Formats: sequence, C-alpha cells, structure tokens
Amino acid sequence: MAKLTRRGFLTTGFAATAAGSLSTRVEAAEAESDALEVSVEVDGEPKTFRVGPDTSALTALRAAGSTGVKEGCGHGACGACTIVKDGQTACACLLPAVALKGARVGTIHGVAKGGVLHPVQRAFLAEDALQCGFCTPGFVVEAAHWVDAWRAEHGDVEPGRDAVAAAMAGHLCRCGAYAAIYRAIQGAAAGRFDRAPSKGPRADGVPKVTGEARYTVDIALPGMLEGAVLRATTGAGRLVRLDLAAARAVPGVRAVVRLAEDGAAIRYFGQELAAVAADDEASAHAGIAALAAEIEPSAPIIGLDAAMAPGATEVFAKRAHKQAPSAAEGLLLPTRWKEGNVRGPFRSDFFSGHRKAEGRIEEAAIQHEATFDTQIQAHCTLEPHATVAKVDGERIEVWASTQSVTDFQADIADHFEVKEDDVTVHAEFVGGGFGAKAIVMADTIVAIELAREANLPVRVALSRADEIAVGGNRPAQRFHMRMGATESGHLAGFQSEAYADGGVSVGTITGFLMRLIYPSSRKELLDHDVVTNSAPAKPLRGPGGPPAFFALEQMVDEIAKQRGESPFQLRRRWDPNAGRIRIYDWMEGLDVWKKRPTGPQTGRYRVGVGVASAAWFYFTQVNTQVEVTLAGGRITASTASQDMGNGTRSAIAWALADALGLEPGEVEVSVGSTDAVQGPMSAGSRTTASVVPAAEHAAEQIRDALVDHAREARGLRGTAQRHGLQQDSGGFTSWKDLIQDAPRISVVGRRKSDDRAFFLPFALGGLKIGKQSPGAVQLTEVEVDTWTGKVRVTRAYAGIAVGRIVVPALARSQVEGGIVQGIGYALYEDRRLDPHTGVLLTAGLEDYRIPGIGDAPEITVHFDEQGFEDVRGGGVGLAEICTVPCAASVANAVANATGVRMHALPIRPDRVRGALA
Repeated sequence: MAKLTRRGFLTTGFAATAAGSLSTRVEAAEAESDALEVSVEVDGEPKTFRVGPDTSALTALRAAGSTGVKEGCGHGACGACTIVKDGQTACACLLPAVALKGARVGTIHGVAKGGVLHPVQRAFLAEDALQCGFCTPGFVVEAAHWVDAWRAEHGDVEPGRDAVAAAMAGHLCRCGAYAAIYRAIQGAAAGRFDRAPSKGPRADGVPKVTGEARYTVDIALPGMLEGAVLRATTGAGRLVRLDLAAARAVPGVRAVVRLAEDGAAIRYFGQELAAVAADDEASAHAGIAALAAEIEPSAPIIGLDAAMAPGATEVFAKRAHKQAPSAAEGLLLPTRWKEGNVRGPFRSDFFSGHRKAEGRIEEAAIQHEATFDTQIQAHCTLEPHATVAKVDGERIEVWASTQSVTDFQADIADHFEVKEDDVTVHAEFVGGGFGAKAIVMADTIVAIELAREANLPVRVALSRADEIAVGGNRPAQRFHMRMGATESGHLAGFQSEAYADGGVSVGTITGFLMRLIYPSSRKELLDHDVVTNSAPAKPLRGPGGPPAFFALEQMVDEIAKQRGESPFQLRRRWDPNAGRIRIYDWMEGLDVWKKRPTGPQTGRYRVGVGVASAAWFYFTQVNTQVEVTLAGGRITASTASQDMGNGTRSAIAWALADALGLEPGEVEVSVGSTDAVQGPMSAGSRTTASVVPAAEHAAEQIRDALVDHAREARGLRGTAQRHGLQQDSGGFTSWKDLIQDAPRISVVGRRKSDDRAFFLPFALGGLKIGKQSPGAVQLTEVEVDTWTGKVRVTRAYAGIAVGRIVVPALARSQVEGGIVQGIGYALYEDRRLDPHTGVLLTAGLEDYRIPGIGDAPEITVHFDEQGFEDVRGGGVGLAEICTVPCAASVANAVANATGVRMHALPIRPDRVRGALA
C-alpha cells in the first residue's frame, strides 16, 4: 500500500503566493508521515487505505481505482466528487479519508448492480442528460440516491422542477445540460426508465454514466511523477532572481526547469516561472517551496480605463509588442499599434462604404447612440487543462485534455523541433473545452520539459484557481455604437468602434460578425486591442459573438422602439436570411410573444420578453478523413479528432448507420489519437460539418465494395439503393445482410471540397469558410425583482437555422447548453482581478459564479432544416450560433420588463437597481 497525498492528482498551484500558504502545504505533507490505516467498504468490496491525517477521501478513492470520482473544484462547490457514505451523499474532496474508517461507501462504479444500469443511468442516456461527461458521475450518484428515496416515499409520482433543482443544487455542469437532466431525473422518479434500453443516442454515453470514461486527469503511467508550477503572485513586475539549486536538493524531486529568465518581465498574475517534478505531490510542493524567487512588483494595468488613461504604463515596451500572443487560435490579422497599450484599429468594413456611414446616420430620421461594456468570462472547464507526458529520445507521447490532437501534435513537434511522426497525442475523453483547449498551452510544454529532464512520465494539471486565472477567457469589450434608420424604416447606416481587453493577448475581432447580419454598404466597423496585465484571452464559444450581438441587438431594439413597431417587424425588413425569417414567423406565433407586456408595469415583480438575432460562420475542415473498416460483420470507424461533449463519435456513428441501414449502436467509433487519419479540430462549429461528409464518402465506398461482394460471392446483380441492393431479378438485399458475410474492407472517406459553397477556392490550414451563414434567434422571458434587482430567466425559445440535424437529441442538448452558458454570461459570470495588485479575486466556483440547475429555465428548441441542401452533409455546425444571441435577448427582455436599458454585463442586481433608480 503506497502512501497517499492529499489530492487525487497534482494541481499547479500559485505556489509562491505567500510563505503562509507554502508552509501550510509543506506542514501538511510532513504530517502525512504519520500514516494511518483506514478500512472501508467501497461499492461492496473491502479496502484498506494508508493515509495521512490531511488526505481527502477523494484522493484515497481515486488512488484505489475509483477514478469515476472526479475533482472539479476541490472545495465542495461542483459536486463532481459526490459519493454516498453510510446512506448520505457527501463531497469526497471535503471529507477526510480518516472519516471513512468502518464506513460503507458507494461511488459511481457501484450504481449499476450486477451489470444492470440504474433507472437514473438509463434516463441520463435516453434523455442525453450529459455532454462532456466529467460532471456526470457526481450527478448520477446524487440523482440515483435521491430518486430511490423519492420513490420509496412517493411511489411513481413525477417530482416538480423545484424539487429536482433543490436535490441537485450542489452540482454544476459547465456544458449546461440541465434541461435534459431535469427530464431524466423527473422521468426516472416517475418510473419511465425502469425497463428502458441501456443505451442512448450518444455513442459514448455508457462509459460516462458509469464512471468508466478515462480523462487525462485519470491517466496513471508506471513511474509517473507529479509536476508543479511556480507562478507569479503579482500582476506586474520583474523577476529579479530565481535560484533552482535548493529545489533540486529536496528529497524526491527528479526534475526542475526554469520557465522565465532572471530579469524577465512579469505581465500577469499566474505567469509561469519554474516547474518541478517529483515522486509524489508532497515532494513536488516541497520542491516549489524551496525555490527562491525574488520579484520586484510594480503597479499593474487592470481594465480598459486604466490601460487607455493618459500616461498609462505600457504593458509591452515598443520593441516587445511582438511578444503579445494571439487571442484567436494563433490567427493574428495585420494592424498597427496605435499608441501606448492600444493596437489598431482593424477595419472589418472593407469593400463597404464606411466613409458614408457617418453621414447617412446624421441624415437619418431616427438615430440612436450608446456605449456597451462586457466583462471577462472564464472558460472554466470542469476538467482542467492537464497533460501527461512521456519522452523517449526524440519520441514524445502526450495524453492531453485538448480540442485538437492533430494541432497539438504539430505544435509540439514545432516547439521541440522534432518530426510530427515522432509525436503521438491521445485524448480519449475531454472534459469540456469551449475554445480554451484548442492550442498548446504551458501545462503541455511544462510536462514535456520535465519528462525530458527526469526521463520519466510526468503529469501536470491546473487547479481550479489556475484554470480561472490562466486557463483562458473571453475578453472584456467596450462598444461605441451609432445607428440610424430612414423614414421608411430601412437601415440608413451603422457604426461600431470596439475596444477589447484580452489581457496580454491581441487579435480580438468583432466587426466581421457584424458584417454577417443586416447587410448594408454603409457600415463602419472598427476593432482595437487594449493590452492589460491579465492572462491572455482565448476563443470562447462563439468568440466575439455574444458581446458584439449584446450591443448590436439592443441597438436594433431601440430603433424599433423609437419607430413604435415590433422588433420582429423591423428585423424582418432588415434581414434577408431566409432561415431567420422563418424563425421570426414561428416565434411571432408563440403565446409567450403574443401575451408579452407592451406598456409600463408596476409592482415588485415584472415580466419581460425579449428577442435577439445572431449570425455565425459556416466553417469546415476540408482535409478531414474518416477511416472505416468492415470486419467480421462489424463496422468500425476512426479519425484523429476528439469528443469533448460535442458529439464527434455520435455524428460519425449516425452518419454511417444512416448510409448503411444500421443502428447507430452497431457502429463503433474511435477518436482521440493521432494514430488515426487526419481529423478536424473541435472548434468553430466545424466538427460535424467536417466528419459527416467524410463518413458518408467512406460509406459510399463500402457500398460499392458490398455490390462487388454480392455479385462475386452470391451471384446477385443489381443497383445500389439507399439501404441495400435492388436486384435485377426484383429482390432486395439490405446492406446489413451483405455486411454479415462480407470480407474485410477498409476505406478512407474524405470530406472533399465543393468550391462553389465557399468564399475562397483555397483552404487555410485545411479550413474553409462557407458562403452561407447559419442563423439563430432567441426569445427569452425574464422576471425582474425590482426590490432586489435580481433577474431570473423563466423561459427561453431558440430557433436555429443550420440545415440538416444529424443527431437530433445531441443537437438539442448543444443548444440547451449554449443557452445556459449564455445566461451565465448575461447574469453572473465575471472574472475579477484586484486593480491594485492584479491578484485573482474570483479563484473558486463559489466566487466565480457559473449557472446551476436552478438557474436553467424551461427551454424550447426549434430547428429549421432548410436552406443548406447544396452543402455536403446537408447542414453546418450549431454549437457557436446557439449561444451568441442569448445575452442580447436577456437584456432586451429586461428592458421590456423595466423600461430601462442595461448597458453593461453581467446584469447584476446592483446594476438593475441603479438603472431603475
């Protein structure tokens, strides 16, 4: 029995925050030298743990093999580590392991009995009440325990939403799958899933609801070391001196690497300075504690106002401007540094009459001008950035929580100057990404550097505080907007000047998005980057979209209000997008719209209904391939992509099943390894639009081979039809029948490129942008408490125009989750730094507020599947477009309820009360 440390996996902490926090960790490690034996029954099996007094139950259980018990926060706020101890649920991260002595403990691994899934697990599968699956074990354990108790007391009576919300109040799902979780738990409690199949529409659902899915944080290689990172504890300054010698002398430390040179500028809180790898977590923390870092702090520049103030300190000296990283997946559009901390402007209004915009607005019959501010939103994935690295000479093997195994492979090869074929990247399961994990970050580089020096595998994973501080964020933005309409109600002109606080990164563009909607030759669209002492931004679901449309769609509503006409009527006049127009027709027929308030309201609680439209790009990765093999009557498929809850496996399985007359469950799909053929990144809503056409091309080849097989082996001649062979003799043989005795067939399907569907005939890094734009409209109902200022979203309706929906249940889940994330952006989320020191203030999930199940409204999703018939696969991606209009829709609903316009996000109670006053 190995000695266990406090946590299930090492997290890179702000190890040099203060001597106090360092000494606490070291003292805890020393205390664990007094190891205790704890006997416990886990899922019906006796176990004995050897633990220290500070070891958590989470650490002990994970070390004993219960890796389905997850750490999402480490402070009891997310519920991912939920277990049942002696008949009561508990957070294992808060429970000392010694408290398990003599206890009976149930984990996710024991919810299914004798291989038979619990009704809650069946319900989660059937309703697709999960996405990335990282939080799912905690939800399932809690829900199964609660449903059993509910049915024992109430029988098969369906509980109300409030009862379910109260039961699940301690659980968070960053993917936002709450609408389906409500349906699953209510249905399971009512007995509707007692005999349901042990499968669902999601190809990887079963391992997620049983806790068997293995994420990067669950990987444990023989001899693996634990890595820790020393981070800057001030928002600005200079690293005067860093001595590594003492850390190398700490017992158990195997490798120490420097990440910043003496004299280096410190530009943000959490900046990496050095890293240590050791035999165990306690030794790694001791090594970090021994590092002698002398930092000369300076006053940080925090926020747009400070950065643009006259005489503000420059975050980058002029010769250091090129060190500013990209905030947009490596893409950096050319523009100049203006002065000080401002870069730009970049014009998105090329080929349009931007010089005419101001004059036309001045001449317009109706004019409106306003400024809007949005906040910094953290990606805050529940599985943190994590990497396990193994180095053998020139060979590098990496397990990473990533949105692109192929891009990671290329970036690692480039950074370490090795061949791509010498780099292998694995990502079997990914616990959310939302744009933060699209490119290689420091955790991966650090893990590889340490593994190289130690000549042993090394694991590095971010803590929750690290994740919020440096794991990625959506920039704060300020928009100065002007808009005019003619006497007849047509768009006269439009101006937007945007300033983005992407921390030390640059490249945020919103003007492009405003070109996609309400076409006009009189738009002026300017974007500026403003650098500050904050960690670099990363693309976050619909990058640029939610803030841009928060501003734009409120301007549109104001023009409609001044004209005294319906917001739908104005949008229909300005908007030529056929998909959105059909959605306008649908929404105008909803009772919630017909009965919306149309005049001033009184009383404490006021109801409002708001609408907002949105546009996004049609992206596809034309170099995508899917390899399909038929062997022994089974179809298997693989591609070097990944599934972070977006449904890559399911899209391929459903596409192949549909083309070959099979059930999706009869197709086995493997993703998450660069050993497979080229696959797409999971970002920008490109994945389904890339893998489905490639899978269908592979199916065409399989069908051709089956026709040959039918002729040669069975003497059957005929014509290939959708689901089989129409024989010349009049008979019909299904593809499923022919598959059963077919020889081994292996083909590679390619996405192919139809140049007529794209803006340009060439691809950039395999990526092409389509001519057609997907559309979305969201209608939101809110309740505003005018006494407290609290806003509650009660109902939401989403219309999505993206063409063919390949897997309806997963598409619905994606949209529902996008709305929940949009509500979080609109009402709660706000990553805050101390303006005097640059230190992170919202370091946990109790301070950084993401939506819980009680915040999720009733959601109705309507898909418009017309308009993309000429696109290969018949449809385009929807994960981005579904979240873009949400904040604007909420803001317009608040204005409808209160009569006041909210110009800043999040729409906090104090801001509402201030506006009402």
